[in-house]
This record gives sequence, C-alpha cells and structure tokens, in this order.
Amino acid sequence: MKPIGTQAWATSKLPVSAVLFVIVLSVTVYGGQVEGNSESIHALIQKAGNSDSDKARLAYLKQLRNRPEIDISLKADIDKLIIQIDRWLGEKRLDYFGREVRRKKDFNFQIPESSMVYPLTWLYRGRMVIWYAMESGSVWNIAQKRREFFSTARGFFEKYVKAFGENKIARMYLGQPTGPYKNYEAVAGAPDRYHRVVDRQPYAGKRRVRRRLGRRL
Repeated sequence: MKPIGTQAWATSKLPVSAVLFVIVLSVTVYGGQVEGNSESIHALIQKAGNSDSDKARLAYLKQLRNRPEIDISLKADIDKLIIQIDRWLGEKRLDYFGREVRRKKDFNFQIPESSMVYPLTWLYRGRMVIWYAMESGSVWNIAQKRREFFSTARGFFEKYVKAFGENKIARMYLGQPTGPYKNYEAVAGAPDRYHRVVDRQPYAGKRRVRRRLGRRL
C-alpha cells in the first residue's frame, strides 16, 4: 500500500470536517505529550529540591539529565549544577568559593536565571555565604559585616524555601525547628544537675552537653 501523498490528499473525497478533525486531534495529542513531559521534569526537579540529602539531589539531577526530552540548554545547566554539587561534596577544603564570596557575597554557578534548575543554586549559595562568614575573622568579628553576610544568606534560603517547601535544610538555616530525629537516654547514675541541663538542650546540642558534663563527672 502506497503512502498518501499530497496529490492523494488533494484528490481524495474526504469531507473538510474530517480533515480538520485529524489536524485538531494531532495537535491535541502532541500538545498533551509535551505538557506531560514538562510536568514530569518539574516533578523531578521538585524531588531534587525537596531532598535533604546532597547525594540524593545529585542522583535526581543525573536521572533528569538522561531524560530524552531534555533540550540541550537545560542539559548544559544540569551538567553545571552536577559539577558544583560534586565539588561541594568532594572537595577536601570548601574555600574554593571563598574569594568570590568575599567580594560578591555570592557564587556564580554560570546558570541563567531563566533555567528550570536555577532555583536549586540558592541552597548552595546561601550555605557558601554562611560558611565564609563563620570561617572568616574579618567578617565574623565585625558585627556590621556579619549582619550583611547573614542577611544575604537568609535571602537565598527564603527563596529556596518558597520554591521547595519540604526541604528541611533551608528551613533549619532560617531557624525553624526540624527535629529532633533521635532521642538520647539519660546516663544511668548521673546526678540531677546532669538531667536538668540535658533536658533543656534542643536537638543535637544534647550530645555536646553530655560529652561536656561527662568529662566533669
């Protein structure tokens, strides 16, 4: 059977309404496929953003990068983000961003703001600014500078929480309680003052208090 060519369509006796129906159906199906793919990509980005684990976020991004419907520009942005997260996880020293953060209170991921994965950079940029402020005496020891760096970092975290509301790491930086995740039992035979101090300490701080008091007992 020969494929229907232009002449065949021109000489066919199909009513105009039938031809229009085929055209509309094709557009609808194609449009639905594109929309479905977009939703799927968006869902995967949300999973990456809401994950509290950098390694899990990296795995989601690698999965996203291998999607066949990803265009070249988005794939390039994902590759840049993967490189930076890999660096964040693997670098022995986290001062590779220090010079740029000192000058700009920011780090350039080379990803455009229009990119679908751009909001994922906010978490790391906020953490970089906080890290530098706490490690640099020239910032930490000067109240005004410290406030400026913290304010910039807070802005990154606030935007991230708006984009990925389930992420506990960004909310933790904003001072929102995220735990406790583990209960620590009191040491048997410890004096009353030990229990009173431990019970007043929030979350992971209890472990530090126990170690500190334990050395005094």
